[in-house]
Amino acid sequence: MKDYYAILGVEDSADEEQIKSAFRKLAMQYHPDRNKAPDAHQRFVEVTEAYEVLRDPNKRARYDQMRRLGATQQAYEQSQRRDRSFHQWQQQARTRGSEYADMSYEEFQEAMMKAFAQMGAQAVHEVKLGCMRWVWIVAGVLLGIAALVMWRRNPIVALVCIGFAVYFLIKASVAKSQSRMHFHYRKGP
Repeated sequence: MKDYYAILGVEDSADEEQIKSAFRKLAMQYHPDRNKAPDAHQRFVEVTEAYEVLRDPNKRARYDQMRRLGATQQAYEQSQRRDRSFHQWQQQARTRGSEYADMSYEEFQEAMMKAFAQMGAQAVHEVKLGCMRWVWIVAGVLLGIAALVMWRRNPIVALVCIGFAVYFLIKASVAKSQSRMHFHYRKGP
């Protein structure tokens, strides 16, 4: 079983930023456009494979679990046959590494910048959706309370408040479902 932490040169307790930093450094070092050594392409693919597995919390947890069990190469291969999804992730990581190796260094650098920017934008979008959801919930609850208070004095205003309260609570529900759907598919490195 490959030691992805050793390939990236990080401790197994490394955080996401340390893993990303190590990947960037090694990717620049081993990209075939920058390194003409005969094994540069293979090293680049290995570095990318390691990064693709360790950058994703779910894949990393499964990888760490297999490492903790002390899987021998044979046991590891047997577990791969049983666990098709991890094997598919590894294969996708190797494929992505090969694709990156075939790009010019400038194209690779641009792809990395876009991917890291996209990951940051996704995180910001998720925070915004979460904040807006709470704003809509609070607005809906406050309007509902206002409707209860106003009911005896002015039933028409109370009905308008109820209408807006329902609208805001529906918006909050839609924002929650959008935030769940938003992270089902993660694209980029």
